[in-house]
Amino acid sequence: NNKYIPKKLSVEALLSGIEFSHALQKHVSDLQLHVDKIINTNDRYWVETKNLGVEYLVTKWPDNPGRQGCTVSDVHERIAELNIKKFKLKIRGFQVNPDGCVVLRGFDDGVIQNIRRKFFDSFPNLPSKQSQWAHIPIGRILTQIDPAKFRNLTEFFINSERWLNFDEEIDCVHYVSEHRWYMIEKEILFTQKFSI
Repeated sequence: NNKYIPKKLSVEALLSGIEFSHALQKHVSDLQLHVDKIINTNDRYWVETKNLGVEYLVTKWPDNPGRQGCTVSDVHERIAELNIKKFKLKIRGFQVNPDGCVVLRGFDDGVIQNIRRKFFDSFPNLPSKQSQWAHIPIGRILTQIDPAKFRNLTEFFINSERWLNFDEEIDCVHYVSEHRWYMIEKEILFTQKFSI
């Protein structure tokens, strides 16, 4: 029925979002509609805007059945100790990666990378597979698109920094157990508010 369902998996991660502001969600839904017009295919999957997130750290991947050296309470205690201040995630355009993943490009003045580093200092056995930058996955194109459409899409995302340019205030972090990719099925294990 041209409906794609993300695969089941077992991941635990620290992230912000779920949900972001209504303004960010509106930017994303407008962007998804515009990309749809360009690629003109149902062979794509869009993340529901209420499930959008920016990942700080993964503590458990499917190929690592147990948490790598830390419990939920360890993660909660460590994030509380860090006393993180709320910050701005700067959204500056979007891009399409070679695997078809469509992401908002984020810049955070190193806050997320700093949190990740401090967790690795405390828990050196965390999975080595980690995101290396601040981004928000918004979907995935699942098929090759013809060269003319790809040129139009490329031109659209190259110029996107001009009009997709805003700041999102980040004031809390969630520790999530994800059971189906793109947060379709999840359990929020705890939420930690940031200081002002």
